Amino acid sequence: NVGIGSAIRFEGADWTVVGLLDSGGCVYDQEVWVGLDDLAATVKRLEYSGFTLRAEGELEAQAMIEVINENRRFPLRAQSARSFYSRAGATSAAVGGVGSFLALIIAVGAVFGGMNTMFANVAGRRREIGILRAIGYRRWNVLLAVMIESVVICCAGGIIGIALGFGLAQIPFDLPYLARVAVSIQPTHVLQSLVLALCIGLLGGILPALQAARQR
Repeated sequence: NVGIGSAIRFEGADWTVVGLLDSGGCVYDQEVWVGLDDLAATVKRLEYSGFTLRAEGELEAQAMIEVINENRRFPLRAQSARSFYSRAGATSAAVGGVGSFLALIIAVGAVFGGMNTMFANVAGRRREIGILRAIGYRRWNVLLAVMIESVVICCAGGIIGIALGFGLAQIPFDLPYLARVAVSIQPTHVLQSLVLALCIGLLGGILPALQAARQR
């Protein structure tokens, strides 16, 4: 809904769209440009995270980078736009890798936690399981019932986790050399989380379900 005359709300203020940029598919097409003084007054910040300069060509840009980096009077570090966004992508990939590793560790712990919970449930229902077997329920019926319970519990936990994730994603945070950013949760992330919760339920419930199915 970004059109000339429409309003965009961010940083607690409404900004009227007065024009559309076309940088030929560059990253600047993803940005919103506003008046610097207006933005500084809105966010109550006077420091700048970066400056973007445009050179006539590749040689001029390289010369400009060398001049800025060799000037020790100002704490500035110049780099090409390609290098800057390559670093930003590397930072994002590193954060994603750490997050995936932590998720794996937590998932392993969740498997053992779910298994412990289901073993306790099976032990507490030994008499009920025996009655089911006595009135004609087969072993696979008992196994399936325990597996379904394990999966339902884990999927419910996954849904709660996704809801918490959406809440935390609304909190912006700052990274070095980057403007303020926020976590973006896509439908694929939600699907991956539910699949992970399903796998945890299956792995955590299989041994307790087998134990329950072996009861006479």
